Amino acid sequence: MRYDVTVFGNHRSTAALITSLIADGLKPDLVVTLSEEARGKVTIASGAGDLEEWCRSQGIAVHACRGYRLISEEDRAFFANAEFGIGVCTDWQHLIPEHVLNVFSAGVFGFHGSLFPFPNGRGRSPFNWSIRLGGASIFHNCFRYTPGADDGAVFNTTEITISPDEHVADLQFKALMDSRITIRRLLRAFRDDAIALTPQPTGASVWLPKLTPEDSRLQFAAHDVETMLNLIRASSPPFAGAFAETEQGMAVRIWRARRYDGPLDPDWEGATPGTILVTALGGILIACRDGLLMATDISVAADSLTGSRFL
Repeated sequence: MRYDVTVFGNHRSTAALITSLIADGLKPDLVVTLSEEARGKVTIASGAGDLEEWCRSQGIAVHACRGYRLISEEDRAFFANAEFGIGVCTDWQHLIPEHVLNVFSAGVFGFHGSLFPFPNGRGRSPFNWSIRLGGASIFHNCFRYTPGADDGAVFNTTEITISPDEHVADLQFKALMDSRITIRRLLRAFRDDAIALTPQPTGASVWLPKLTPEDSRLQFAAHDVETMLNLIRASSPPFAGAFAETEQGMAVRIWRARRYDGPLDPDWEGATPGTILVTALGGILIACRDGLLMATDISVAADSLTGSRFL
C-alpha cells in the first residue's frame, strides 16, 4: 500500500486543515491519529474523539495508533509494511521517532514559531513564551522533522504579528491560517518534486523550557503591570489561566485584564500591591507596583473578594 500524503493529528484543527486541503484538491490519503484507548491516557483538546470517524466519512484511510511514540508492535508493523511520500504534522505532542521519519521519501513536516528566529526559540510552549516575554511577532517555521527537536531544514518562515491586546488563542488562530496556506504550497511542491529547503544555522541557541500551570502565578509584589498583563494573555484559554491567591488561600484565575486609566480615588494612594481596591460589575481593581490592574474576567464572583488582598 502507498500513501502519498499523510497527516498526523488529533484535534479539531486537524479536521479544519483536511477540509481546506480537500477544497484545494489536495486530499490526504491517510490520517494518523491516537486510538480511543491512547487518547484516554493523555490530555488532549476536545473534539479529538470524532476525528477518526470523520476522516473515514471523507474516504480517508486512518491509522489509529497506540501512542504518540509509535513504538508498539502494531505501529511499527504498519509503517514498515507500506510506502509513504510526505507527512504533515499539525498537532502531535511528541517527537516523531526516526523509524517513522525514515519511511517517508520526502520527509515529515511540521511547524514551530516563537519570537526568536531559528535556531533560537526551540523548545516548549513557544507561543506562551512569546507573549509572556512581550514579543511583537513570532517567526512561524515550516520545517522538515529530524530525530532532534526543531532543528530540521526550513521550507518556509512567516513572521506573524502579535498585537498588544491579543491573547494566546488569537495567536494560535493566526498560526493555523499560516499553516493551511503553507501546507498547500508544500504539497504542491511535493507533487512537482520541487521542495526547496534551507538548513538552519548551527551553534549555541536560546532554548525555551516547558511551562507548567504553576508558572502562571501572578506575583503582585514582584511583577509590574505589563509583566502581569503579558502573563495573563499568554495563559488564557485554551490554557488554564493566570492566577493569584488571596491571604485567605483562595485561588482566583484571571483570564482578561487591562491597565486601569480611569479616575483615581485619593484613598488608593500607597495601597499595598495586591490589594483589591474595588469590586464592581463583575470585575476587580487591584493595586500594583506601578499602577492599577483592572481584571474583567475572573473565576469567582467579584463580590466574594471585597476587602481581600492577593499575596
